[in-house]
Amino acid sequence: MNIDTLLDTVHARLEAFRAARELYGERLAPGFSPFQFIPLGERDLSELLAWLLDPRGSHGQGGRFLGAFLARLGRGWADLPTEGAQVRTEAPTDRNERTRRSIDILVQGRDWTLGIENKLRDAADQPRQVADYLGHLDALAGPPRGLLYLTRRGGLPSERSIDAAERERRIAAGELHLWSALDLLPWLEACRVLCRADRVATFIDEFFRTIQREFEGVRDMAEQGEIIKAATVSPERVEAAMELLLAGPALRTALLGRLETDVETKARAEGWTVVRSTLQSKDNPGVEIDFGAADHVFSFEFPTETGRLDSFDWGLRLRVLGHPVAPALKPALDRAFGEGGMTPWWPWFKSATASDAALRVDEDWEVSSRPWVMVASGEMGTLLIAAAQEVRAVLKANTPTPLDPDSGGEEG
Repeated sequence: MNIDTLLDTVHARLEAFRAARELYGERLAPGFSPFQFIPLGERDLSELLAWLLDPRGSHGQGGRFLGAFLARLGRGWADLPTEGAQVRTEAPTDRNERTRRSIDILVQGRDWTLGIENKLRDAADQPRQVADYLGHLDALAGPPRGLLYLTRRGGLPSERSIDAAERERRIAAGELHLWSALDLLPWLEACRVLCRADRVATFIDEFFRTIQREFEGVRDMAEQGEIIKAATVSPERVEAAMELLLAGPALRTALLGRLETDVETKARAEGWTVVRSTLQSKDNPGVEIDFGAADHVFSFEFPTETGRLDSFDWGLRLRVLGHPVAPALKPALDRAFGEGGMTPWWPWFKSATASDAALRVDEDWEVSSRPWVMVASGEMGTLLIAAAQEVRAVLKANTPTPLDPDSGGEEG
């Protein structure tokens, strides 16, 4: 089948599906989720997971959810008694205040112990962190006892956190478990089936969909089903669909090149200069724009060393490390755009999310089609330049040497 025909077919099928969905939107509100209004930072996710695991939680389901979770850890964990299990968040590992760490979630049964380290928001490992946690768990009830290391992609803890030999030994012994965000989905599905309270089951269903949306990029399972149906109706369509999948990396490269060109053109129209444009690099791909500040550039980049575009940062970056920063600058940017981070190189930055009004861009470009559509339409370049304009305005109002609004450079 001609690829153009397949694309037209899929597009037409999606348009028809979306039109039909609008007809019942008033009754079913398919786009609504309570998690639009509930923050899901790292600690929030830990609290939610702990609540589901707690047999005494207000969900009223006793140890059903905890039992389903333990069953997924494999041999030695299934069928453990959950009665009387205690669940805590931020559980300290040491009584000494100077050396104390806290395990995100600690679940203690009568004769077993499970710790959960939540890295779903990509927090960096601390020195000897995982090794210290495992050492602490060794002294508690069990076996079985162990640590579940929960990350976005199911990756290994770094050798900074536990040396490679110990890490492999712990994994082989069933004392260190590696889960990705998507490994939560079969457990949540089981919880939904086990749950006898409709209100709680609905909440679990919304949490399930949120995990899919944030970590798998699935905006709408029904839409995905329509795409699969259209692409698999005949061998010819499957062939065309697979050719498109194989062309994915080249398509991505072409779109990143288009974004570089678009941003450079729009920056030049403002009288600015692009001083770094490395979106097709594997090492921190990004763009830096000289917008007339002697010591700062506007920057957006993907903080990665592997080329994965699964997080997206933007903000103000120093030209030279160690340059003094006006004390009022970060508080002013926080007021304008919401609280941001700060590093030696970045006086202020934010990680993009689809719900952030300051720069409404999906964080994970590996699993979402929306950013690529915005690149193709030119909307992405427009949004980035608009963000640069707003950052420049705050910089101008809060630095000792204001910027010249006409020339784009310093007043001299």
